[in-house]
Amino acid sequence: MGLGATQIINWGSTFYLLAVLAQPIAKDTSWPLPWVAAGLSVGLLSAALVSLKLGSAIRKYGGRNVLAAGSIAMALGMAVMAWASSLEIYLVAWILLGFGMAAGLYDAAFAALGSIYGRGARSLVASLTLIAGFSSTITWPMSAVILHYTGWRGVCLVYVALHLLVALPLHLLMVPNHSSPEVLDTGGEAGTSPLLALSERPSFLMMAAALTTISTIAAVLSVHIIAILTGNGLAADTAVGLAALIGPSQVLARFIEVAVGHRYDPLWTLLAAAMLILLGLAILLLGPSLVWLALVIYGAGAGIGSIARGTVPLSIFGAARYPSIMGRLASVGLLAQAAAPPIAAMILVANPDLLAILLVALAALAVAFVVCLLNIKRDRDQSVPS
Repeated sequence: MGLGATQIINWGSTFYLLAVLAQPIAKDTSWPLPWVAAGLSVGLLSAALVSLKLGSAIRKYGGRNVLAAGSIAMALGMAVMAWASSLEIYLVAWILLGFGMAAGLYDAAFAALGSIYGRGARSLVASLTLIAGFSSTITWPMSAVILHYTGWRGVCLVYVALHLLVALPLHLLMVPNHSSPEVLDTGGEAGTSPLLALSERPSFLMMAAALTTISTIAAVLSVHIIAILTGNGLAADTAVGLAALIGPSQVLARFIEVAVGHRYDPLWTLLAAAMLILLGLAILLLGPSLVWLALVIYGAGAGIGSIARGTVPLSIFGAARYPSIMGRLASVGLLAQAAAPPIAAMILVANPDLLAILLVALAALAVAFVVCLLNIKRDRDQSVPS
């Protein structure tokens, strides 16, 4: 529960921050809105680079200390943003926030839980994503209220206080400072090194491709879903209302996964996520009349996909190398999240008629996701002696 609360703060002050603050920052400072919005991409790129060291940091310092460092880095980044007097300093703030994102968002939390609880972390990962799924629901209204009374710089200072007075103590007091016996028992080749055996690399590459695909789809739709819906002929207010269906669908799907997910292999969760995303995008192509159904189905797939991101690598590669695996996956996923929305925006701006092509491309990514997943399942089944 405590780690879930810290995730709400972490996501609200980074990934979801500019949904509320981008326009007010641009209006108050006269900085170009595209550059203000680009702050998140700068943060994601920074996080991608730092994530490469996530595994070694957790092995050396422990998951608790890495998560605590993430809180400190995010507090520092928000403080710099609050007092930013130029666009350059604003972007430096996002670089610092990127350090915190690498050490404090899902991938770091999953890796920390895996290092502490081993394979028993699966249920905790599912519960964590269920709680953190309320981040935008909680932080968007909170940020909007604070913005009304104090301005955008006041919002940043409130997040500084939340990181230092809530998130940091919760990490230090509630996250255990020990490692699972599965992690400590490094006997055998698989445990002594984070490197993959030659026979394991195809499975890792397919898993990385699958998880990066879902990250790319989620990043594009999280930024451009309103533009996609209005491009299909919907009024802006209607598009916003329908897009709001995604959040509850994610939480409901995660709740179901928490309740029954322990009964089957995590790969089935990822397969279900891929199929739901594919189905949702396919329905979205049919037109406005079924948009509500498309978004509900897509939201359900995206919701359990975030759980599978934490549980599938643990299931396939074990607890000993889990932090290192998550660091590599985080780096690739963050790069995709940084690059995909601007590329999608260029396609939409260049020619609105290319909207259908963009949706087809997203559907193709979802198909690739399913194919990669099935190949992973096939390789793993073939490796088990009959």
